Amino acid sequence: MLGSNPTTILREFARAASAPPDGADDAELLGRFVQNKDQDAFALLVRRHGPMVIGQAL
Repeated sequence: MLGSNPTTILREFARAASAPPDGADDAELLGRFVQNKDQDAFALLVRRHGPMVIGQAL
């Protein structure tokens, strides 16, 4: 449950909307990056979670 905080809801909506339509879940992407140094997998993780991480740091 996201709660009723409008900022939290908007952040989660933006995160979901910016996530690429890649079928890989986060665990698979992380595994690809760790095992193969797959830069594309890392880029997808950053696109999916970067805004949330930055938002929490502010």
